[in-house]
Amino acid sequence: MSNEHTFDSYARYYDLLYRDKDYATEADYVAGLIRKFCPAAHSILELGSGTGMHATLLAEKAFIVHGVERSREMLVIAQQNVANHPTLQPSNLPTLCLFQPSVFLHQLLLSM
Repeated sequence: MSNEHTFDSYARYYDLLYRDKDYATEADYVAGLIRKFCPAAHSILELGSGTGMHATLLAEKAFIVHGVERSREMLVIAQQNVANHPTLQPSNLPTLCLFQPSVFLHQLLLSM
């Protein structure tokens, strides 16, 4: 089973599994890092957007967030979660096309 299908299989449980995750504190941390080290940045590229929770919180902090998620099932849920804030697209790294520079956000950054 490919990683894409693995995430598709558990997408409907993702938010339940991570319901105790402190997305707001993580978004504050990431926003603080961006403002400290790259204060002119206004856009964020988030790879592995999951169900869009970080993207939504960062968009509420006045960042333009472009989320990329490989799992189509995760994207379906993310579209319901994010309202009109960030943009989301299905893609993986080899097929990703960027049209403007962005601060790169990846889940590994959140584990620092």
